[in-house]
Formats: sequence, structure tokens, C-alpha cells
Amino acid sequence: MSDWRSVSQSWSRSGGRVIVLTREPQTSEMNLALASGARAYVHALANRHVFRQVAESVGSGGLWFPENLLGNLLKLVSNALNHAAKPQVEADLSALTTREKEVARQASKGASNRQIAEALGITERTVKEHMGSVFKKLGVRDRMQLMLLVTGQPGLGGGDDVHQA
Repeated sequence: MSDWRSVSQSWSRSGGRVIVLTREPQTSEMNLALASGARAYVHALANRHVFRQVAESVGSGGLWFPENLLGNLLKLVSNALNHAAKPQVEADLSALTTREKEVARQASKGASNRQIAEALGITERTVKEHMGSVFKKLGVRDRMQLMLLVTGQPGLGGGDDVHQA
């Protein structure tokens, strides 16, 4: 659809929760989808399980983007925050175990579960378990809020859940 951005903006402005489907996921197009008010950006040929996850996330008011593209976005935001003139607050990670701190720091830099698992020599399933525990202990709902907290920008979370494949 050639005018998908204007359709997305129109539906979003009227309170609709827009999900953009694409045949070739690209970071630049995902950024345009976000800017146009989309709540999710999904490969059009994704399986039924992925579409269920997307529907649950968007239905509960969250966002959903592919893990590899979300990682790129988080890296950009993290780099921008690290170069910001605003003084940063030291994140209180004392409630976390040593391993959870390692996982949280890796995730806050935009690393995917697979990348974290490889870097720490653990399984992706273990990373997911640690991430769930980190979210609960720190009172954050998603990777974006975690990244903002760990980088010392807790007030910029925006309250949206950001989920990934």
C-alpha cells in the first residue's frame, strides 16, 4: 500500500492500534512506522504464534517489533543517551544477582537474547528467565524502560511496553 504511512497516522490519531505488516523488515521502515503511530511492525509472513504475541502486546497497550530491529533501535537510543549533556543517575541494581546484572547491562546496550546468551555462555532460555526476573525486581515492563533505567534516564520511559520476537 503506497500511502500506508498516512493511513497509519489517521488510524492512530483516531485511537486505533495500528500494526504495520511488511514483506521485507528494515530498520528505516520500522522507524517510519513508529513515527506514523504504529504500535507494531511485523513480517507479513510471520507464523500464527508471532501474530498471537503481537495481538496480546498491542491489545494490552504495548509495542511489538522484531528483535533484531529493536536491538538496533535500542543501540541508537542508548548511544544518544550516553552522549547527552544531562547528568546521569546511577541505577540501583542491588536487588539483582550478579548474573542478572550482567544480563541487564547487556540488554540495555541493545543486545538480543541470543547475543547475551553467547556473550555470557548461557542458553537463550536462561537469558529469558533472567530478563523476567530483572523486569520484576526493577519494576520495569520492557527492554526500553530497562535501558533507560540502567543508562540513568528513568524518567524517559514513556510507559509503553516494547516487546520483541
